[in-house]
Amino acid sequence: MPQKSDSQTGFHQSDLIVIKLSYDRKLILPIADGFEILKLMATGIEIKEEYNKPPRIVSKRDDFTVSFMTQQKLKEIMLEGTLDPAGDT
Repeated sequence: MPQKSDSQTGFHQSDLIVIKLSYDRKLILPIADGFEILKLMATGIEIKEEYNKPPRIVSKRDDFTVSFMTQQKLKEIMLEGTLDPAGDT
């Protein structure tokens, strides 16, 4: 049976996956979609570009983390207008 989409968030009514891409960016997706993104990231090549240095290929991506979030928590965040409980956007 297909899951109902939540009218406020647009996501299905289940837990969500949170992929923290950098210190100030998080991507929130339905769990199945999040796992697809993680699979794609595993096959990618990362190029690191630092100020006044030539670009270089990085062997593995270790600056992202994965966690989970409930629909209720996402709704609270949307009402607060922030992604991080500490107030960082």
